[in-house]
Amino acid sequence: MSLQPALSRRIYLEVLDVSKHLDDYHVLWSDPKNLIWSTQSPKTTLAASRAWMLQWTNPPNASIDNYAIMLPTWPSIPPSPSNPSPPQQKATLIGVVGVIRTSPHELGYMLRHEYWNQGFASEAVTMFLALYWAMESRKDVQALIAKVDSENVTSARIVRKMGFEVLEVREREVELPGRGWRDMILWRLERPEGGDGDGG
Repeated sequence: MSLQPALSRRIYLEVLDVSKHLDDYHVLWSDPKNLIWSTQSPKTTLAASRAWMLQWTNPPNASIDNYAIMLPTWPSIPPSPSNPSPPQQKATLIGVVGVIRTSPHELGYMLRHEYWNQGFASEAVTMFLALYWAMESRKDVQALIAKVDSENVTSARIVRKMGFEVLEVREREVELPGRGWRDMILWRLERPEGGDGDGG
């Protein structure tokens, strides 16, 4: 996994870390509004969020590549003679993005509902894919899949924008809390030409 953060104009990615991101991760996973497309119920305690988070971080799970989507809360201020120790940039975890399963390799992402429909998810997925295809440890991965609820129009638009193509529709694929069985659309993205894989 790349330890270098990826930057865009508004956000950056950094490796998801329990010691650094747990409080914000709990905010993400404890709010039912964030989980309308998730098979998981809200995590009601910090301990529950920590246990869940540990399944999706590397380490300890070396097969996972998960990143925190970070939104700076104010810009860094360079030191000056009048202010030699200015406050440093702070940032809030507003979501996560990464490869969440490896049989096959599956892209997943999640964003706090306050930040939906503002382009943050597209920015984060774009940055993550650039990181992922460049990872030496993942050079043998030739494709990614994404599973999108048949009614999740926003996520379908995002993966299509990234170049994913529809493989199939799977009826009654997953059961969502309070919403019953759902049809899922399976999407696939091939490793790009020159993406350092065997076929690049």
